[in-house]
Amino acid sequence: MTEAILCLAGLVVWAFILFRPSVRKQPACLAPWPVSFSDFLACALFVVSGAFLLPLLVGIIVEWLSHRMPIGTDARRLVFGAATHLGAIVGAIGAWAYLRLQPRRATKPGQLDPTQNQIERPSPTNTFPWPLAGVLTFFAVLPVTLLSTMACYLIFQFLRLPMEPQETIEILVRLKSRALIVLFFALATVIAPIMEELVFRAGLFRYLRTRIPRSLAFLLPALLFAELHVGWKTLSGLNSLVPLVLLATVFSLAYERTGRIGVTMIAHALFNLNTILLIMAGMPT
Repeated sequence: MTEAILCLAGLVVWAFILFRPSVRKQPACLAPWPVSFSDFLACALFVVSGAFLLPLLVGIIVEWLSHRMPIGTDARRLVFGAATHLGAIVGAIGAWAYLRLQPRRATKPGQLDPTQNQIERPSPTNTFPWPLAGVLTFFAVLPVTLLSTMACYLIFQFLRLPMEPQETIEILVRLKSRALIVLFFALATVIAPIMEELVFRAGLFRYLRTRIPRSLAFLLPALLFAELHVGWKTLSGLNSLVPLVLLATVFSLAYERTGRIGVTMIAHALFNLNTILLIMAGMPT
């Protein structure tokens, strides 16, 4: 019942967007990111290095602890998952610092300085405070993901394709330790939304948006985001691929319209929290 009310609220949000010309025609508030290709690659290297080095360090600590206390497989996966996401966040902070330290380059009048991150945004009209915009974005993604999930379920059932849940969902169902449940909640509702929005929206989408066709700029980060949630060895989570692509696309739209990455972080965190609560309430995985 609660989920139906939330989806109805999402339909109201879409009706507000589609049937109000002033909202549809409002210019995007996301400024172009005039960073050079080499600097973008350097930023990506920071993120990838952080996502690799911190789990490596954590792995050494876990192996040392495993000789003194039993550490289960699910606990290891959660700890390494949290370390990977936190490492990527640290790398993103390093990338931001790297860009801030780049010297200004001389530009012609009216030309964008490719080393500068901050560009004046268009002045939005009829907009909400960004935390409220994050909540409204969460409402908006619910009917989209629900309808696409139902459609994928019917298609997979008809084609007799495997419909295994994502590995993280299976871990949540098995968790008994309170400490691990708290870690899972922190990873799903805080750490992962921050990391994934910084990488896929504020990083990849923003860079591609003004350099390739707009449709591809939306599609490519969404595909990469979605396929990373699929266990390709066992095909677990394959039926969630299309819903996650649509989810990421709506997040990119919200980021483009508001120019605030905090909007999609809030929406992402609420979406993950909603999913966790549904599973803990007994919804079939």
